Amino acid sequence: MTHPLSKINRLNHKSYLFFNLIGLTITSLALNAIFSLPLPKELESAGHFQFLTNLSLIFTIITILSNIITVIYPNSLILGLNIYLNAITIILETLVALIYWILRIFFIYLIIPKGVKPENFIPLYIDMSIHLFPITFLSIDYYLIKFKNFNINSKIVFGLVIGLTSSYWILLESLIKPPASYPYPFLNVDTKERVIIFVIVGVFGFLFYQISNNLHKPIQSLIYGKQVEEKTKNN
Repeated sequence: MTHPLSKINRLNHKSYLFFNLIGLTITSLALNAIFSLPLPKELESAGHFQFLTNLSLIFTIITILSNIITVIYPNSLILGLNIYLNAITIILETLVALIYWILRIFFIYLIIPKGVKPENFIPLYIDMSIHLFPITFLSIDYYLIKFKNFNINSKIVFGLVIGLTSSYWILLESLIKPPASYPYPFLNVDTKERVIIFVIVGVFGFLFYQISNNLHKPIQSLIYGKQVEEKTKNN
């Protein structure tokens, strides 16, 4: 009997399960490693959940788990939820990767507190596993393995972006109490300026979804050629 995932993924269900187990192992180890590291004094009181990177990594782990569940128990409800989880997580991890690496390379003082010396930076292997591996894994899954794009209504995506942005704002306000600092130096500004930053990030999140949704078919056509059109017709 043909597995339901054969209409969704290029990999057979056993290979897709193995692919996700690798992803789950790496992201779980990364989460454990980053939560084990001590925080600078000005960030200690708010804990590790104040970092968008850590929250996005948790979303990635949940998404990978949902991928695994689709292999084991592929009903329509789980498959539908899986699409939303993948869409949300790829938005989050795209934001994390772009913001982090651009600032890390060109404006490191905007993401690293002043008192943190280079020798106290997080180890490179952890850095790569939380800031680069998640978006790489999700992109391979979405652009190279899945036959179809997310195709979620833009109004729903807009609502999800507002919800996620607002939730992160509320979380930070509940965790950070004076004299503690915000997790990233670029957020240590007046409330009005911080609101603007959140709005800009939210807008980019929405745009990243639109870009990823529209890039899916061209990328697959470039890599797989006529197979994309034939599979689309068959589905």
